[in-house]
Amino acid sequence: MPARASRILLAFAALLLLGGAALHGAGFRHALPVIAASGMPRFYTGAFKGLWLLDSLTQLILAAILLAAVAGQILLSRTLLVLLALIPIGNAATLFVFLGPFPAEYLFLLVTFLLAAASFALPPHRTTVRQ
Repeated sequence: MPARASRILLAFAALLLLGGAALHGAGFRHALPVIAASGMPRFYTGAFKGLWLLDSLTQLILAAILLAAVAGQILLSRTLLVLLALIPIGNAATLFVFLGPFPAEYLFLLVTFLLAAASFALPPHRTTVRQ
């Protein structure tokens, strides 16, 4: 059943995002000494710290939305799934521009693919994950 396939794809995407958020959040403590030793002005070190943690938070929030849809707590339309897929593809593109090839980009690309696939796995007469 395609609606079930959508839920499986969303669950897998959510698990990848939770893992990515955990790894990224754990890396924060390793980034702190580098930031401190950088000699950058306080504003930029604060921005770096904030942006680092915001990435982890964004992944957690997106994972929570997907898990809520999988659990039937919220409805996600095909259109909303595609719009949500813009978040990880935007992250992947930004990382590629500023870092070059990096493992996190592939995680974001896979999540984007899973969200797009979940939207297309819904039957034509269904517009939401749970209906």
